[in-house]
Amino acid sequence: MKRAVALAFLLLWGRLVLGQTPPKATIDSVTVDAATGFPVISWHVESLENVEGFDIKRHLFGVSGTVDGEPYTVQSIEDAGLFSFTDNSQTYGPARPSARPEAYRVVAYRYDQNGEKVFGLQSDRHQSIWLRAEYATCPNTTSLAWTAYQGWPAQGYQVFHRAGAQEFSLLATTADTLFVHVAPGPNLPHEYFVRALSGQGASSSSNRAEVFSRQPVAPGLLGFDNATVEGQGVRLSARVEGGELLSEARLARSSDGGATWAVLARPPLGQASEHFDPEAELDSEQLYQLEVFDICGQSRGTSRMASSIVLEADKLDQGVALAWTGQRLWDEPQPGRLLRSNDDGPFEQVAEFADGRAATDQPPAEAGKLCYRLALDGPQGQASHSNDACLFFEAGVFVPNAFNPYSPLPIDREFRAFVAFAQDFSLRVIDAGGFELFSSQDPRQGWDGRKPDGSWAKEGVYIYLLSLTNSRGQTLARTGTVTLFFD
Repeated sequence: MKRAVALAFLLLWGRLVLGQTPPKATIDSVTVDAATGFPVISWHVESLENVEGFDIKRHLFGVSGTVDGEPYTVQSIEDAGLFSFTDNSQTYGPARPSARPEAYRVVAYRYDQNGEKVFGLQSDRHQSIWLRAEYATCPNTTSLAWTAYQGWPAQGYQVFHRAGAQEFSLLATTADTLFVHVAPGPNLPHEYFVRALSGQGASSSSNRAEVFSRQPVAPGLLGFDNATVEGQGVRLSARVEGGELLSEARLARSSDGGATWAVLARPPLGQASEHFDPEAELDSEQLYQLEVFDICGQSRGTSRMASSIVLEADKLDQGVALAWTGQRLWDEPQPGRLLRSNDDGPFEQVAEFADGRAATDQPPAEAGKLCYRLALDGPQGQASHSNDACLFFEAGVFVPNAFNPYSPLPIDREFRAFVAFAQDFSLRVIDAGGFELFSSQDPRQGWDGRKPDGSWAKEGVYIYLLSLTNSRGQTLARTGTVTLFFD
């Protein structure tokens, strides 16, 4: 009988004690607060009976004096009516949901008659979403990867995004834990977060992950200062300045009007440089262009074309006709100067013009070899020179066979040789006995029929000896007769 009474008492006591155990807490979500970046734990209990507070436990890793992966109390909440906590505690160091997923448990407690805590069962483990973002320049993509939410099965994940100062907007919904954002706006800060949905109305947001979409930028200055014929080639002054994430610039030439291009050089980035093209075809227009490429191998711009100036010269009945191409690097008008060299002498200016593509020139009568050069003036005062266009004028000789000092026509009153484009001129007149009657080195001077003593020579036939040098440097000699008569 006594044993039965004792057993009944123990059973009653056990029911009373068990009835005083706090209920098990249930975590609704662990989410990362957007403003603070700290984890926020939300929970509930089925009943507040026998609940005086809650202990918040974080699973620790890498903390001295603790066991990795075990939960430790980071905060005691002495308020049975509080069901949310932002973990900014420092007891075991700060929570770092941007560096790893943070896991939590919550346990309810009450105090016994001795002031000791009596705990209920710990909640299930809930773990935050840890988001990482990595931007790749060349495909221009942001790759997102995150840990799955742990605590309840996620029905899907929403990916949110904002660029610069924009508001966040929904970018995608996925059941995966990976997502690639294609072609985010260039050279902007981009921020992302992921939200898991439980299907029961709960949600959990990840940490914020930020990248900067650094994309190549075209150079601020890409072009030529000048392109000018120099000797047997073309000299170019190139500039590739400014820009970001560029790999190289290419200087190319086209000899067929832009149909095909050949790379001549790779100018340095960020500075001016000089280049010489010794293989340029100076008798046809040579086009030059700069193109710059980024580290992804994509073209980031082409310059305005520069060109060689091609000058052509043609003989006219009276003078020389000149025509030239312009400098494509510059806008119209293109003023300039025409230069001329006589028989390989120095070039001297013979004309100046404000615009145009053609001119004529009246060369000196004694010229044999004429070379022309054009200089067009650029907007910054730089001069772009053409090729040298040269013409050879063959020596022309006409020697009359008679003259009359009393002729009514002045041209017939003296004997002279009519020559053009000749040098080293010499004319002598002798009689049959070899006596010299006249000698001159000036083609404009003729024999008037007088002897050296001033008296008239007799009517008759006389011998002349003519020599000169033509434009090719060849010496020409001619001997003939001329008849002097008086009428």
